[in-house]
Amino acid sequence: MRKLLVLCSLIILGCNSGTSTSTSTSTATTNNIVSVEVSYENISGTSAANIPTQSSSPFSATAYFENKSKRDVTKEVNWLSSDPAVATINDTGVAKGIKEGTATIMALYKGLKSNAIDLSISEARLWRFNIDFSSDFSGDLPKGVSFPLTAMATYNDMSQKEATSDVVWHTSDPNIVSVDADGVVRGINLGKAIITATFNGKESNTLKVTVSDAVFTKIRIQPNESILHPIPVGFTQSMVVVGTLSDGVELELRDGIVWSVEDDAIATITNLGVVKAHNEGETTIGAQYGSIKSASLPIVTTTVSLGEIVLSAQRGVHHLPKGNKLQLQAIGTFSDGSKIDITSDTLWSSDDESIAIVSNSGAILGVNIGQASITATFANIQADFNIDVNRALTSFEIVTLGSSTSHSSKTVNSGDILVEDRDITLVYRGDDIEVFVQSEAQYVQASDAGHDFIVKRDQENNIVGFAGYVKVYRTSKEHMYDDSFYTTFFSANSTRSQADLGSNYSGELFYSALPKDEKPLTVKLGRVTLSLNEGDPACTVSGRDVYTCVDAEVNGQSFMSKLYDKNRRRQGDLFVKFYGDSGEFASGYIYEEAYQGNAKKVDVFILTKQ
Repeated sequence: MRKLLVLCSLIILGCNSGTSTSTSTSTATTNNIVSVEVSYENISGTSAANIPTQSSSPFSATAYFENKSKRDVTKEVNWLSSDPAVATINDTGVAKGIKEGTATIMALYKGLKSNAIDLSISEARLWRFNIDFSSDFSGDLPKGVSFPLTAMATYNDMSQKEATSDVVWHTSDPNIVSVDADGVVRGINLGKAIITATFNGKESNTLKVTVSDAVFTKIRIQPNESILHPIPVGFTQSMVVVGTLSDGVELELRDGIVWSVEDDAIATITNLGVVKAHNEGETTIGAQYGSIKSASLPIVTTTVSLGEIVLSAQRGVHHLPKGNKLQLQAIGTFSDGSKIDITSDTLWSSDDESIAIVSNSGAILGVNIGQASITATFANIQADFNIDVNRALTSFEIVTLGSSTSHSSKTVNSGDILVEDRDITLVYRGDDIEVFVQSEAQYVQASDAGHDFIVKRDQENNIVGFAGYVKVYRTSKEHMYDDSFYTTFFSANSTRSQADLGSNYSGELFYSALPKDEKPLTVKLGRVTLSLNEGDPACTVSGRDVYTCVDAEVNGQSFMSKLYDKNRRRQGDLFVKFYGDSGEFASGYIYEEAYQGNAKKVDVFILTKQ
């Protein structure tokens, strides 16, 4: 089933504000406020922030009370900027960069002064921006249903910033699909429309939306990204509501939900679907969307105690390139032996925010080169995670194969551009490759129609070699030419080393199939094997056909060979380069000959010593 993140239309679907029947208001009075803390991007305790000119970013304010409770007072405080000529901040805590410089942001609440955050405004120039939406969204939107879009801006220093509230949103037909200033799109009437956005003279990619007459038939509650488990007292578990439409499509509903709980002495639930256990026992929760009610979901709470917290990161790494983020996960082991994700329940901190800062959700940001320790705490239990922020400096030799073949060599830091080719830009993120597709040509829209990369990493998890492709879909709103697709392939390796003679290499191959109509190239996986026998090197390529190498040569850091099929017809040439500390990796490409009137075809691959 396809899923779509959906916001409720209050008018059409008749939803209310979505507050929980069990949500209570704070009874704290003004005379027991202990402190007020302002934070940036949900990162508690940070003292510095940075945004480009003409971009905005939200700050938040939290009041802490003597009874250990806290409350969000972002819209109640008096926000202050030390230099409004550099940065302004409005009544809801949204700061905007005006010109290059630094301004101090703070808040006043009930006579108390908050901490201060130095907001630096850079002169980074907007490079491009894209509309992001749920990867499960096919473009079909039921009438009366809404969903949120996000605009992500990328600047010439390769920093990224959400710009949803800064852009101007457009719809080609507001009678079919509307879009508000917050990027929320809603189906009005049956038909088709195109959504775009503009920001500082740049135009985004396009989003084609088709409004259907499907209606909701039922909804159900399920845990958000985890299984339903007994909730220890003091801890939480998040829930979501999934609705089923008459055409069989499943939509994930995140707003307009009326949550209820049978016994709020046992557990409560927020309007965001977060269940918190207060006392041991059993209860049920329910949800209502418009006039449709879900079945009750049983909730069990326990009084088991937390014994240990274990922290881990994606791919088990402890290294982070400067400027990158790394998400940590906190798993708690309890007295009954159960293991539960408590990432959102712990208090996160860094022992050196000049090196790395950590958000309230456990996301680390590498600020400067060095080492820091990240701590997760719940009650008197804590765990540490050591992080090494590095430069991620790598020299690459890159081959780009599309309508033409180009070779380039460059040294990059994390965040630098690796490749700019036609509408495609590859950015090196140290432990990841980021793909941007956007046309700079007037009247032309280019979008990412699919991409994939095979990568090799060093001991610090930095990428040192890769092979992959990007498919691009091009269209023109001015109908200057028909819609079209093209595919570009990439092969890259870090500083070369000697081939390990006598060894075998093997790895996956991306190979292309010729299009028969206006659809893009089909890209499939094959395999390349090399045998570096002294005096008799050989290779085999399997994919659309099986090719063997003839006249193969190993020349220190490279391997070259002619390729022939089983009928002894020459099909192209294979090129390989070896890299790594001891030649443990290899990458390369195949450029096939034109045959029987077909265009030349391209293959790229990456190999590992066996």
